[in-house]
Amino acid sequence: MLLLVGCAGGTRPQPQPTGGGLTRLDLAVRAVSADRASVLAGVDAVQKAASSLDLTDEVCASGKGVAARTAYRAAEPLTRRARVALSALSRLVTGYRTSLRSLAQASVSVEGAARDALAAVVRDGQVEATAVERFRAEAAAVWPQYEQLGADADLWITRAVTPWYRTDQEAASAYAVLVGDTRPALEQARVRLGAAAAAVRVPSLTQSATLAAADQALAGLRGKA
Repeated sequence: MLLLVGCAGGTRPQPQPTGGGLTRLDLAVRAVSADRASVLAGVDAVQKAASSLDLTDEVCASGKGVAARTAYRAAEPLTRRARVALSALSRLVTGYRTSLRSLAQASVSVEGAARDALAAVVRDGQVEATAVERFRAEAAAVWPQYEQLGADADLWITRAVTPWYRTDQEAASAYAVLVGDTRPALEQARVRLGAAAAAVRVPSLTQSATLAAADQALAGLRGKA
């Protein structure tokens, strides 16, 4: 069965003998869907980790050590996933581009509106891949600031729950001093990461719409692969 789903997950299909052009096209379509899902999941992992660390920072700034510890513990696994995503995103983007090229080659199995719709998927997918690669580069450049934020928060939380500080106000003041030197760089990192994420949003929405249109264009071919 032919299937085009804008944000679907799934396991990337393994190469196997094909029974014809439509079978090859079916595999190419599924590869695009799976590879795109992996790419977007990587972007999402970085954004979720950054948001979680920002929340931890906000709670630390309030001077509430126990609440900050809870926020930090929630951020830790997200931060680990972000590190993995950042190291993998370039490879994942390359895989997505490869699957798009394979789809372009397999699209010769159909004619007319169906082929045009697949060409649009390839076109908009390449634009999306470029945006994600730019996001990856920008995120990698600013991520050390988030790592520093996490390390500072961890140190302050250890002190706050000991407790080193007599009041939340004293604790908040101590946190402000601890992160004072790195705060300007962190604020710049937040702006840059936010802009990079925003630059992915429009191409991804466009590609989702293009995939939905292609799904409709291929509807008559389902069951023929």
